[in-house]
Amino acid sequence: MKRMILIDGNSLMYRAYYGMAAVGNLTTNSKGLFTNAIYAFARMINHLIQSDYDAILVAFDAGKKTLRHEWMSDYKAGRPPMPDEFRMQIAYIKQFLDIMRIRQYEQPLYEADDIIGTMANRAQKAGFHVDIYSSDKDLLQLIGPETTVHLTKKGMTDLESYTPEVFKERYQIDYTQFLDLKAMMGDKSDNLPGIPGIGEKKAVKYLQLYGSLDNIIAHKEEIKGADGIKIKDNVESALLCRKMATILTDFDLKVGLEETYKKEMDRDKLISFYQELEFKSLLKELMPPVKSIVKTNIEVVDDLLRLKEILLPYSALVFETFDENYHRSPLLYVGLKNRLGTFIIRPEWIGQSIDLQLFLSDSQNHKSIYDYKKAYVLLKQMGIELNGIDFDLLLAGY
Repeated sequence: MKRMILIDGNSLMYRAYYGMAAVGNLTTNSKGLFTNAIYAFARMINHLIQSDYDAILVAFDAGKKTLRHEWMSDYKAGRPPMPDEFRMQIAYIKQFLDIMRIRQYEQPLYEADDIIGTMANRAQKAGFHVDIYSSDKDLLQLIGPETTVHLTKKGMTDLESYTPEVFKERYQIDYTQFLDLKAMMGDKSDNLPGIPGIGEKKAVKYLQLYGSLDNIIAHKEEIKGADGIKIKDNVESALLCRKMATILTDFDLKVGLEETYKKEMDRDKLISFYQELEFKSLLKELMPPVKSIVKTNIEVVDDLLRLKEILLPYSALVFETFDENYHRSPLLYVGLKNRLGTFIIRPEWIGQSIDLQLFLSDSQNHKSIYDYKKAYVLLKQMGIELNGIDFDLLLAGY
């Protein structure tokens, strides 16, 4: 079956920016341009397109005012303004998509969700399986037999993937009841009150009993106590919330399915783009591999038990960051080599593995390293002392 990838561009941009900004990593290039959102967004897209697919579309909101503002004037009111450090990066993110030859689209009065919903509907009718990527739970209403919604938690490596079966297991109701669940719970981020005092647990309870919001309203006199009063007093609010949250799946979308078919990126322009923004690690990944007599199999360590096994004395270490300014740039990975092989250790393992922390701090556990100073600074920021270093290859190079 053909596969289509649909991406909530606004959601991914915000995730890219705040994922690094939240920990103080607002990276810049030498010209002073903030680059953290561009870099993280490019990383996420590059990760996504490693899988097989036939069509791809990134949807964006076209502006602040949408059809929904005609139904509710204070829709999404109260959201904080976009930081200037983020705003200046958006044009570069869209330039990156153009260079990658990934179709991006926005349409006045409609939200990215509506574009995704309508394109997903068209794609399914054309025989595609659809994979949707966003951090917005509203898109769970698009789940179906041939549509999977992937909610991003951390980049593109930590996802919650929802099929109809997974949704049923998680919420204990059918995926077709999601909109009614949302209508009752409301959504503070969109300024939708729903039924105040009715949270997920109670909403699920009444949907299990009555099947739908309409049926709950029809039987509202049967519901006793405080819940019954809340439901009776907020019927219009719940119905409006459902209307506002409903993603359009058949509006007059001006972009055709054929425009989303997979295309080859413009490699030369991408190299220039990475060079301008000083994305050295992305540039290295893009360049053809240097032929070497020695072939090395690199293992990415995926669990704590395996990590413990490879922490041997006389290992060689290297700490890689997103860019050269390791005082501000986050850790990308730790490379480790010893008689068992060559390994990539994810940065999150440092905080989660006591064995790794002891390995790094033990002065009796002899290790060699490339750039002791960088490693020392990075680990110091995490509250870990680096000890037991017998040899620094960078220092020896001088």
